Amino acid sequence: MQIALYKNTKWLKAYSLAWKFVDFIYPPQCIQCRKIGYRICPTCWQQRIYFSEEICDICGSPLRKNSRCEKCATTSQSPDKIRSLGPYQGILRNYILAMKFKRDLGLPELILPDLVALMERSNFSFDYLIPVPLSKKRLKQRGYNQVAVWGVPLGKMIGSPLNTTILTQNKETTSQVSLSADERWKNIHGAFSVNTDQIRGKNIVILDDVITTGATLNECARVLRKAGARKILALTIARSTIKNHHHQEGGTYV
Repeated sequence: MQIALYKNTKWLKAYSLAWKFVDFIYPPQCIQCRKIGYRICPTCWQQRIYFSEEICDICGSPLRKNSRCEKCATTSQSPDKIRSLGPYQGILRNYILAMKFKRDLGLPELILPDLVALMERSNFSFDYLIPVPLSKKRLKQRGYNQVAVWGVPLGKMIGSPLNTTILTQNKETTSQVSLSADERWKNIHGAFSVNTDQIRGKNIVILDDVITTGATLNECARVLRKAGARKILALTIARSTIKNHHHQEGGTYV
């Protein structure tokens, strides 16, 4: 499907109206400045930083000029294309943490237009929209997959329902946060499986909140490609580095 042909702005307006009703009954506080009446106030939301168009045309990492980064120029990468809105810092970081750990489930409507615009600019054309899955243990602990929190409304907005059954995590893994780059790749290897042969010859978009080393997206892409997927794209809200991962309020993030 082509994104531009399926943007459902009416659905987004209805979704936004529903959350305005919830906010009227239970007034929220801005996740950054704590101003009452906003999940994120306009002043704080305007502080978000997005990548320019000067990025690697494969992995989406920022460059001085639009070409390919050294890694993508010398090695075969999977997924075929990765795009992220911006760096994992400031309001984007707080946004992801609020959805992931504070159950702030009304936040997605703010970022949906930006995600759709990024997919359009990046010429995303696909058959299935799939979130990086959680293990059964982690899903039970958290109560929800934070990627599905924004993936479901994104799918509805572009007319491609999020599919949560194609890809599953069948192995419990150590949290990636405290691991080195090499350890992350070893830790996640063999963690995912594909549950259908319907993806053979299809184009897939994998969704995740943050990309750091790319180990998780690469492993998802590997098993999807092995199952017959033709082209694999990936979309994340933010891009980080291992050194940017921190502990906050006693909890580990990302």
